Amino acid sequence: MDRTRIARVAFVALASATLSAAWAACKSDRKDSHCTPDSPSFKEDPACIYGANGEMPLFAEGPCLPDGDAGAWPKPAVCPTSAEVLAFFTAPDKGNCTAPACHGNAASPAAGILLDQGNPKAFYATLTSVTGSVGTPYVSVKAGGDPYKDSWIVCNVTGQRGGGYSMPPESGVPHATDANVIRDWLSCGAPELQ
Repeated sequence: MDRTRIARVAFVALASATLSAAWAACKSDRKDSHCTPDSPSFKEDPACIYGANGEMPLFAEGPCLPDGDAGAWPKPAVCPTSAEVLAFFTAPDKGNCTAPACHGNAASPAAGILLDQGNPKAFYATLTSVTGSVGTPYVSVKAGGDPYKDSWIVCNVTGQRGGGYSMPPESGVPHATDANVIRDWLSCGAPELQ
């Protein structure tokens, strides 16, 4: 074998080992960060804590307690505007929910949930009606309820237990303080987006 061929084989072996190590390092030990309650696969990932199709025991996720408490969040002196709330959901460096690979692709939205950034009323209707994996709407505006305590979207976007699969994957929003817009909006009663 000539030196060039030996160098190529060594490079390919080293690159493969490096990529495998990087992939292993990227996987989170939080089991719900790399398998979802919507489409778990025990065959693909035996560590998946969710059950589906009788493949493994069902993991019953506890209730969403935003910020690890009973759901207390002070109502701000000034509530966020619809534009601020929509900016959180649509900004690539924040929620990024309407990215084409997520819930912004009308032809094939992730999990069948379309968040139409061009139609705030439809966007709001989706948030307040689609139940996803937890079984209640992302944003609960039921009569006599408390949107902050009853909604699970804060847990969803901050990657806390009770929020199903973290959005955006794999651990929620890049900067947790960005989710304060959603906390404030919910504590203000989650008014309809305009």
